[in-house]
Amino acid sequence: MSATIQDVQNYLYDHIPITQHLGIQVVDATDTWIKLSAPLAANLNHRNTAFGGSLSSIGIMAGWALLHRWLTDQGLSVRLVIQHSEMDFLKPVDDDFEAKCQFESPDVCARFINMLKRKGKARMTLNTDITCHEQVMAKNKGDFVAVLTSPTTSGMSKGVPYA
Repeated sequence: MSATIQDVQNYLYDHIPITQHLGIQVVDATDTWIKLSAPLAANLNHRNTAFGGSLSSIGIMAGWALLHRWLTDQGLSVRLVIQHSEMDFLKPVDDDFEAKCQFESPDVCARFINMLKRKGKARMTLNTDITCHEQVMAKNKGDFVAVLTSPTTSGMSKGVPYA
């Protein structure tokens, strides 16, 4: 059973309080992608556009939430952290905005799971587009690391989210 959008939303608010302060909402998700949104009003800078730190935060959070949901669905208990993040700010964001992150390919997911099984930790790079007015306004590239915190479970046999 997949973690519902509400499950992910509740987890974010309960365990990562800044998501609630920024007004981040889980809009939609599948096995291969997730979409978050945030209101401009909670993320304003001195120019009445979205604060760069807020855009970076939602970009990182989209990647983290996608991996968290997928690994939870695999029945895995991991410590999941961002290791490195790069942000490109393309245009000012002057309204509510969304962040969409998706897995690159089934092969990347399979390599990630295989490494996690073999070494107890794995790294994945995820790209997130931040959009406003249906235009890409910023891009985040994040390297995420998962470390197993419990023994391998039968959930690992579920594999990658494209099968």
